[in-house]
Amino acid sequence: SQLVYSHNQNGQDRIVLQSIADSSPKTLMELDQSPGQLVWFTDGQGIVYKVGRQIMFYWLATGQQEKLSLESSLIDPLAFESGTDTLIMFKASGEARNLWSLNRKTLEQKQLTFGALAGST
Repeated sequence: SQLVYSHNQNGQDRIVLQSIADSSPKTLMELDQSPGQLVWFTDGQGIVYKVGRQIMFYWLATGQQEKLSLESSLIDPLAFESGTDTLIMFKASGEARNLWSLNRKTLEQKQLTFGALAGST
């Protein structure tokens, strides 16, 4: 099992990976500011995190990072399905926060109903 978390040490924000098999934590990256959200890919192969208005994808095996082409303070990531490039997220509209899916490559967005969500899980 692995745990990923953000950590501020001596004024430097970091995203850290801790594994049960390895007692010493591994710094994955250093950031200019603390991430607002930090979630796993559904297959455990990477993480999605948000810094400011930018959503970032990070693949553990390669260390590759990729910015989502869309910036928004209104999006909060919940999960990422790498096989379909689908980000599940909360999206704010006024006072309401609704559940949406977003394709990482095409940026196509769809609001999810509870029935659609239950059917997909």
